[in-house]
Amino acid sequence: MIQSTFISYGGPDETFARQIYDSLRRRDVTVFFFPESATMGERIDQEVFRQLGKYDRVILICSRSSLGRPGVLHEIRETLDRESRDGGATYLLPIALDNYVFNGWAAIEPELAQRVGRRVVGDFAEARGNPTVYERQLDRLVDALKTRRPD
Repeated sequence: MIQSTFISYGGPDETFARQIYDSLRRRDVTVFFFPESATMGERIDQEVFRQLGKYDRVILICSRSSLGRPGVLHEIRETLDRESRDGGATYLLPIALDNYVFNGWAAIEPELAQRVGRRVVGDFAEARGNPTVYERQLDRLVDALKTRRPD
């Protein structure tokens, strides 16, 4: 069984987020992607907060462009708070488009960088423009969304 997922990203990374959304949907993953999934007429902050809590996992697109956006920072904090409330569950699934999450973000957001940095971060930096690398990383992402994985 595959867990449902919410994609967290900043506007400059929307093209990549849409690519992930389309790829996951083709693999029958239930995905919240704001431009396609948000309910019209709802307040953005309330819609995002409600949806964050409904999905099993949160894919965090990590890039210099996304990790400085107030909305993304709010989504990270909400997800980490949810993990704490749920006894240390793991909901956040970071994927990197550049090295910023590893060697630049800590100077700006030290606490969040430390908490996110304790996780295995999927590396999609080389996947842009390289279908073979993209598919290999997408396979790893889908594997991480499985409720049961081989040891």
